[in-house]
Amino acid sequence: MHPDHFLHIPLQELGFVVDNPQQRDELSIDRLDEFITLARDPIAAFPPFAIRLGGVNSFRDAPFLDVHDNGWCARIHHRLRNFVAIPPDTTYPFVPHVTIGHYTAQAPMGHLPATLAQWRDSDFGEINVSEVGVVTLALDEPYPPLQLHDMIRLNG
Repeated sequence: MHPDHFLHIPLQELGFVVDNPQQRDELSIDRLDEFITLARDPIAAFPPFAIRLGGVNSFRDAPFLDVHDNGWCARIHHRLRNFVAIPPDTTYPFVPHVTIGHYTAQAPMGHLPATLAQWRDSDFGEINVSEVGVVTLALDEPYPPLQLHDMIRLNG
């Protein structure tokens, strides 16, 4: 299970912040700040909105909570993609979610669907979203604290 401080709703992965970017998935802190400058006004134009969390669902490698938000996270995600220097891999569609853990081994699915089913229709609370955070994290430790780099207030 993920620790509480690691729970978040990812909207757009930008890459790994490094001093000297060499790979497609790396960017400098200056490039991150440039992205924020370009994205700030378009993202701030979105109105605040409510999110209801739940039920429990699963990707192949991780259980997660569904995000019910009337499509706001997907709209923000789509808008953010306009400012990414290198378009992200779109092999998988964007699914707003809160990952709550990761599976630790390859194993037959077995009773996993039945195990998760008891929480499939559960509500895990509601949150009001008025800001979008841009965070970084250390890559050399498991479940590091998310470091807030910037915040974009939704003014809609």
